[in-house]
Amino acid sequence: MRIYILFLLLFCVQIHTIGAQFLEQQLYDSLSYSDGVCVKTIKVSYLSLGRDPLNERNDSIALIIMNATQNTPYTSMSFLYKEQKYYISLHKECKIPNISKGEKIILQIQFYKDIKQPYKNKYPYAIISKIKKCSYSKKP
Repeated sequence: MRIYILFLLLFCVQIHTIGAQFLEQQLYDSLSYSDGVCVKTIKVSYLSLGRDPLNERNDSIALIIMNATQNTPYTSMSFLYKEQKYYISLHKECKIPNISKGEKIILQIQFYKDIKQPYKNKYPYAIISKIKKCSYSKKP
């Protein structure tokens, strides 16, 4: 009986650990806000650039986002972060280096606590404010 209880306890701990690891896999996990804004720097795999769907909208959500961020995004970036694909707006003043599909880059992303994504109202609105190419150190 003791072995069964010990096994059950270890199994529950293992399941909880696996669940916690999965929860930390998303871009929107572990955000810490200061004055309603969180800045997160992450390493991603670049996929492509495209037209920002928010630019086409003229509704109340688009106006709230434009007023809060002082920005009208025209471009969005598609990238992979921890094997999940994301498509996030670029700030109009964000400089875009010459990058190729699959190239590793570092993004600085701002998240707004009180504004939700227009298409999935579950997540905070995010905008890419900086893009930096990863520098690889040459091995001797």
